Amino acid sequence: MEEIEKVNLIQILTLHFAEGLTQSEIARQFGVSNTIISRKINKGRKLGLVKYFFKDETAYTVNLERTLERQFSLQEVIVVPSFGKDLSMIEYEAAKAAAFYVTNNLHHLKSIGLTWGKALWRFIQELPYQDNKDLHIVPLCGGIGATNLEIHSNALSLEMARHFSCNYSQLYAPAITQSFDLKNQLSSLQAIADILEKGRSVDLAIVGIGDITRASTMREVGYLKKNSWDLLHSLGAVGDIGCMYFDNNGIEIQSKFNKKVVGITLSSLKNIKNVMAIAYGLQKKDAVLGALKGQYINTLVIDSDLAAAILTAN
Repeated sequence: MEEIEKVNLIQILTLHFAEGLTQSEIARQFGVSNTIISRKINKGRKLGLVKYFFKDETAYTVNLERTLERQFSLQEVIVVPSFGKDLSMIEYEAAKAAAFYVTNNLHHLKSIGLTWGKALWRFIQELPYQDNKDLHIVPLCGGIGATNLEIHSNALSLEMARHFSCNYSQLYAPAITQSFDLKNQLSSLQAIADILEKGRSVDLAIVGIGDITRASTMREVGYLKKNSWDLLHSLGAVGDIGCMYFDNNGIEIQSKFNKKVVGITLSSLKNIKNVMAIAYGLQKKDAVLGALKGQYINTLVIDSDLAAAILTAN
């Protein structure tokens, strides 16, 4: 590689991974197309130039990673440093780290399943644009809603498929139905049953972990009304994956709410060989700890403050 080309490549990688500029913003700055910037970022990955931006190899973060892996029998933990950073920067770095992990492991994958939420939406924005014709993206829960449409599972599956130029499925059902009978009727429809079956057999599931605070996304989008929130609280719920709630020991909450969810069950999630969760922010402590105790996760992307809080609480 010519020295001038290498300097240009490092400039682009620095703007993207260190300063947080999007590919479109960098393209405008250099006066080139998004495609050219995407190709250069992919080249940086192939040359091994990107690793610096994702792994803070300090003794502190590495110790957190190894301790979490050991205590909860995880395949891999990726801790992004959060000291002195606001939540938006932590969110950005966690999304970058998750995108890097997935991109580096694509050669092992034929199918990826997605739940829903803001963490997954932010992560998908950081994925490169590249061809992966043999890959298939599957929503793991219903994806029809009236608000925040971009964070629902169907929209996320479509967006990931655009990044990877691959096939995708759509689950045309709400995440939470009005009744248990309606959930059973929808789940028995062949088109929906087929997607749910595909979801149970994906190579990699990528999930968010919802908390049960008043500021949770479930409440924000209107899925969790006050009466349901009060009921789940009274039953000891601390968090959810794909709208399925569990307690502080990771045991599924036995409630009418969980029984109305159209999507993968917590027990089925355990049968997927790799479930990667993306979580950040101290408000997620009880939810992430419950998910870890329930053994729903194999790979975890997390910020250092949250990681330390979990280890202290465990």
